[in-house]
Amino acid sequence: MLLLFVTITMFVISMDIIFIARPKSDYSTIEKRILEQHHIPDWKSMKTGRYQQMEQQYVSDQFPFRTAWIRIKIFLDRLEGKRESNDVFLSKHGYLIQAFPDKDDKFEEKVVSIRAFRDAHKDINFVSLIAPTAISVLEKELPKNVVTGAEIKYIDALNNQLKSDEIQTIDVLSALKEASESTQVYYKTDHHWTTKGAYVAFREFAHLMGISFGEGEYKWLLVSDEFHGSLSSRSGFCASETDRIEIAIPKENIQFSVDNDTETNPKLYDIKKLQTDNPYDVFLGGNYGKISINCGGENKENLLILKDSYANCFIPFLLGEYNKIVIVDPRYFQGDLDGIITSESITTVVMIFNANTFATESSILRLLKRN
Repeated sequence: MLLLFVTITMFVISMDIIFIARPKSDYSTIEKRILEQHHIPDWKSMKTGRYQQMEQQYVSDQFPFRTAWIRIKIFLDRLEGKRESNDVFLSKHGYLIQAFPDKDDKFEEKVVSIRAFRDAHKDINFVSLIAPTAISVLEKELPKNVVTGAEIKYIDALNNQLKSDEIQTIDVLSALKEASESTQVYYKTDHHWTTKGAYVAFREFAHLMGISFGEGEYKWLLVSDEFHGSLSSRSGFCASETDRIEIAIPKENIQFSVDNDTETNPKLYDIKKLQTDNPYDVFLGGNYGKISINCGGENKENLLILKDSYANCFIPFLLGEYNKIVIVDPRYFQGDLDGIITSESITTVVMIFNANTFATESSILRLLKRN
């Protein structure tokens, strides 16, 4: 017994020493996400409990040999024949489908912040497109014991709240379900919708906004058939499965220029990103705090998009429809939205998030509270 106690004590002490001494990682290749870093405490964050939450996540993200522990757990789960790993379900046709979170503790606070932002800008249009993920669209693919419907209820509740504040909401669930019968609208190994799935959502957006479009306006180009998505890395399932990435090129020659807050020569499609560990970054070159696209379209409106990465393959369909598109990702943007609305003469604000990210990310809340 003494030997066991000493062994455990030495192990804990060793882990503590390694945790303190080893360099901290910025990015998890297995989960394909940015890892939490240590934060200097301040009175406000400590009072609200935000600092404690960030530090808990920091310890979890930077735990020694974290990737190895994740892989060991995944391996043991697969030996037991489990079809769920790290909140990812393995479907009967090979789709990896992310679970929807149990609840959104910040739901009411987000609604209040969106309302306040809307009230401060009553002279501009406000549109919300909260996209369902595969768990709502591909229900038939899920293992029989998986309870579904929570995400749909979440989107409905959010849309009902926003509608009462003169915010236009776009429900794309039915259109995606119908399209999924004949088209792959979600990747098998990744949490994103495919470019075809984004196009289905764009058509619903276009109907609401009075944008005309034709089914044959785009050339669809296959740019990769070796895409291993984030859910494959996260779950450990389907290591040999790959996805195809397509991009849509307008047949009509549209003149535009792209500018972001980091790169000197950004592109709408950055083909070099196909050779990185996240080929989905081919769309817009990845995620940046702010991206501006000067389109010079016939519609002289200027559009502000608040978004997550679901919007990255959606936005190219808007070229030619707006004079300028300003894109803000709350996860990376530290600026002033009110300043953008004024300086860019914004006429329409559109939120494009997938429901899972919207429910779990507090960055949209922090962004709106700053403005």
